[in-house]
Amino acid sequence: MELLAILAVGVIVYASWPSSESNQDSGGGSWDGSTDTSADYPPITDLGAADMTKVKLPADVSATIDKYAAQYGVDPNLAKAQAYAESGGKQSAVSSVGAIGVFQLMPTTAAGLGVNPNDQEQNIQGGVKYLSQLLTRYNGDQTLALAAYNAGPGNVAKYGGVPPFTETKNYIKKILGYLGA
Repeated sequence: MELLAILAVGVIVYASWPSSESNQDSGGGSWDGSTDTSADYPPITDLGAADMTKVKLPADVSATIDKYAAQYGVDPNLAKAQAYAESGGKQSAVSSVGAIGVFQLMPTTAAGLGVNPNDQEQNIQGGVKYLSQLLTRYNGDQTLALAAYNAGPGNVAKYGGVPPFTETKNYIKKILGYLGA
């Protein structure tokens, strides 16, 4: 299996990794040193010009995302695309692993962010705040921030970029698709 890592400087690196599709730590691989300029994940640059017609969020969800995106310095289109990918913008969404609400926050993540994931406004605040923290951690690299949101920062560190999980790769592609990238 190949792993695509987009480094902060914009270099695209492919590496060979075990074909495990599990998001659990299962040992690592080694970078084979190869590089390629054809990207599965085109750079996300000007989200202000994104075609957001695919993202249909309830008006109150959209307005709340705008509020917290401004507060935490996150592009509102990125946050809206992520919320739509996570739950379709529905606070009632609960995943099979216990993630809750619009931004599908795990209870432990929500507690660390100081929010109640069962409250729609707090769920959105927590999701946008966490996205902001990840964007800061990865120097504004939106692809790595999305990968970490989905698979966890530990897996991004372990694999040196986007983890080789089908779910994570599809998650990033889905959000990029919503953004028209």
